[in-house]
Amino acid sequence: MRCYNCMKELKNGTKFCPYCGKKPDAENPAHQLPIGTELHNKYIVGSSIGEGGFGITYIGYDKTLDIRIAVKEFFPSGYANRNNTVSKNVTLNKSNLSEYFNHGKESFMREAKNIATFSSEDGIVDVRDYFTENETAYIVMEYLDGENLGNYIGKHGNFSAEKIFSLLLPIMRSLDKMHREGIIHRDISPDNIMYLKTGELKLMDFGSARYFSSAEQKTMSIMLKPGYAPYEQYSANGHQGPWTDVYGICATIYKCITNVTPPDSLDRCQNDTLKKPSDLGADITEELENVLMYGLAIYHDNRCQSMTDLIEITEKALNNEPFTFIHSENTEMQKTIDRIKAADERYKTMFAASDYSPPRPTPNQWQHNNQQQLMFSQQPLPQGNWNNYPPQPPQPNNKSNTALIAVLISLAALVIAAAVIVIVFLLNNNDSGNTNQGTEAAVEATASAESGVPTSAPTTSESTTVKVADVTGKKLAEAKKALERRQRNALCF
Repeated sequence: MRCYNCMKELKNGTKFCPYCGKKPDAENPAHQLPIGTELHNKYIVGSSIGEGGFGITYIGYDKTLDIRIAVKEFFPSGYANRNNTVSKNVTLNKSNLSEYFNHGKESFMREAKNIATFSSEDGIVDVRDYFTENETAYIVMEYLDGENLGNYIGKHGNFSAEKIFSLLLPIMRSLDKMHREGIIHRDISPDNIMYLKTGELKLMDFGSARYFSSAEQKTMSIMLKPGYAPYEQYSANGHQGPWTDVYGICATIYKCITNVTPPDSLDRCQNDTLKKPSDLGADITEELENVLMYGLAIYHDNRCQSMTDLIEITEKALNNEPFTFIHSENTEMQKTIDRIKAADERYKTMFAASDYSPPRPTPNQWQHNNQQQLMFSQQPLPQGNWNNYPPQPPQPNNKSNTALIAVLISLAALVIAAAVIVIVFLLNNNDSGNTNQGTEAAVEATASAESGVPTSAPTTSESTTVKVADVTGKKLAEAKKALERRQRNALCF
């Protein structure tokens, strides 16, 4: 009989494990493997000891070697499912997810190969086996008896800088060998480093490990943990390499000696609020602090470039030996700045060539000061294309001027017509002495003159004759001219 919580052997009938203090017959949730499941005909699965976005980790037992093991199962959360009362097989939530699931399973197996290559190295978890079963994949690793660094400092307090640097040196050396083979871990954090009961540290979880050759750089996936991922890891095209793991190691050290997670590297690009550990009360020498801040530089070309260099300056700082930092001559940061400037100039040129005009304020939202500079109000500007800004002096209204001229001409014509009527009236009054008849004749003569149409003299009981030009038998144009001459002669006399 075994306790499925710690996989220690027990006597039959034991109700509580004397080693872990738990009930030996614990049960796993329905979506996990049932306790006691046998894999690959030699591994016994116990209770789950961890579950993440891509897998479930169980404690286990190797019947062949008679040792405890850890079994990691590929089980992407939200995509895979299982009902262990029906079957141990993993099923997909949707049938169209099979391509994603198979691709993830291949990456999972690649993780096993990556770790297995360096299993003999100090500071890296040992991989013993990997295989597929139950429609998914499994990795069998050594069982690490301890707790991760995040939990440890939460319970026991911060490390001194000297101690954590010394404890991490074996992991740095193992990473250096990985880097020489072209592999970077990309997910170094306190949660992925186990602090064993023997006092050693071991790095685990190589699910994000990738080759950083020039061919792989084009398809480098975005895998990161805020606070521990450097700036270049936020882009699929970011220039990742050994310096990426340098940042992760130094960010982990920062957390272990301050219990403060470093600010997100993307935020640091805008406003770097990272404080020195000494400002937070950390137990650290000036030399080790310089090494740490060198490894936490935002831009990778300003950072320690390799794990080899980090190991060298760390050992010198621990031994109080002098050391110098090496900076890259050809900085990627300056190249990035130059590219951004070039892009901005291109955008400005495109903007100037377009017909778009930015929104402009209305006249009541601006005023001139003594230097004729514009002073804008704090009110939000109206939307729209304001093409008459700054405001121009009022321009003459052509339509209004035209109407005014027409009115003046009409008034002048009326005045002239009234004058003609008065003159004709006076002349006729002298001839006949009959005011009413003279007025009527004058009006009718004036109307005839203006229209160019001849008219006969009015007839009354007492006949009055008004002399009019004789236009009988003449064409219209000639008759009009004759009437106009008669009118002018009348005005002259």
